[in-house]
Amino acid sequence: NDTEEIIRKDFSDKDIQVASIGPAGENLVRYASIMANKTRAAGKCGTGAVMGSKNLKAIAVRGHDNIEIADPDAFQKSCEEAFEKIRNSPYLEKMKKFGPPSTMITKNDLSSLPFKNFQECYIDLGEKSYDSIDPEKYQKYFLRSKGYFNCPVKCNKVYNVNKFYCESLEANSITNFACKVGVKSPKEVMRLHMKCDDLGMDEDSVAGSMAWAIECFERGIINKDLTGGLQLEWGDFETISLLMDKIAKREGIGKLLAYGSKKASEIIGKGKKYAMHVKGQDLYEHLRTMKGWALGVVISTRGGGHTSGAPMTEFMNLNPKIAQEKWGVPSAGDPTSYEGKADLVFYYEILHAVVNSLGVCLFISDWLGPDLLDLEDFSKLLTSASGITFTKNNLVTIGERIVNVEKAFNTLHAGFTRKDDYPPGRFFNEKIKSGPLKGEALDKKMWDNMLDQYYDLHDWDKTTSLQKKDKLEKLGLIEVSKKLKKNIC
Repeated sequence: NDTEEIIRKDFSDKDIQVASIGPAGENLVRYASIMANKTRAAGKCGTGAVMGSKNLKAIAVRGHDNIEIADPDAFQKSCEEAFEKIRNSPYLEKMKKFGPPSTMITKNDLSSLPFKNFQECYIDLGEKSYDSIDPEKYQKYFLRSKGYFNCPVKCNKVYNVNKFYCESLEANSITNFACKVGVKSPKEVMRLHMKCDDLGMDEDSVAGSMAWAIECFERGIINKDLTGGLQLEWGDFETISLLMDKIAKREGIGKLLAYGSKKASEIIGKGKKYAMHVKGQDLYEHLRTMKGWALGVVISTRGGGHTSGAPMTEFMNLNPKIAQEKWGVPSAGDPTSYEGKADLVFYYEILHAVVNSLGVCLFISDWLGPDLLDLEDFSKLLTSASGITFTKNNLVTIGERIVNVEKAFNTLHAGFTRKDDYPPGRFFNEKIKSGPLKGEALDKKMWDNMLDQYYDLHDWDKTTSLQKKDKLEKLGLIEVSKKLKKNIC
């Protein structure tokens, strides 16, 4: 926060936009984030550590010129049609009131929260009090809604806790601090969330690393000799807050946890089965219940993450007829069904790639509801804005190209193959212990079938997951094909 204010003061311009790193980036924590405008994070993959390695503290920019629209009348018409969809969608009502945490109770009802490092998945709120997972409990601190220019949703909620201000509270924030490490006070969850922003760390990874450490401590795998005398317990706000400081500064046990749970378990040679990661990156998403969601998270090229292919349809209790008409998958709203889920992941993988490239918020796309904006809508907006004709099929091809370039990058630089498209063993081997979906878990054979279907949709090799030359050349990725052939064969 101080970094941004100093830069704006130095240039006497409050409209300067700043991307900067905090202590975690300076100290090369493997999951350090780049923070934009104080509370928005490029959180995954340690991009903050990359800036830190280059002694780059911040990047400040200021725009001045107007943006020219090729066809203002057509663009205005497309915007009005888009706004009409957004305003009238029932799927955004809770988002408008609570912001992203609006999904928390639904996730609990679906036994899909990662309590105590994914050991438990459900809390019976009729029997137990657990205020920090209930978005209603945060409302007494609500101050105002914020949104970017002309946003009709304004999902960023600002809270005031005795003049301590919290904003940009995500479902991730509550899931990570309330569930993974067990903090039960909404006020304490908000403090940990804002502290994470100030330190410049990815919430998913810092909570994942700490949850791994707490479980290992509880099981006797690590002890006070390694923790520097700290007693690690679920829900201990003071110790968890202290651990975050130690991680950002790489002090004591923080030096170990700064690597993430996978690497930390390898360094000490113990606790590997309790490191909940995908492709080496700590996991935020619970995966036992919702099969399509699980597939979308695990195949994500960035190593876990639900915003590059995981369908939200399984949260929606969709009418099968609507799901059939929209995606050709009547079971789209059935969380426990594997049927057609590879098709949904492919659909949303393309949508996410396109929407992210356009710089548009995912929350107004049909990722959050079948009546929201789809590729047809985005093609109209892009065509009228740019003056270049983009059809829906053009955008699908662009999305496929993006996914394939990312896939090839991982093949070349990380060596990822089919073996890396599996979730941690806990989701296969440990069934849900309680709640309406008690006994549910992932099935290895069904996962393999779903993964085969997903590879077929991309025309990738099912044995290795490697891309085929013909497919890459069809997408115009000839240089990518050559690099893969040169370095993989």
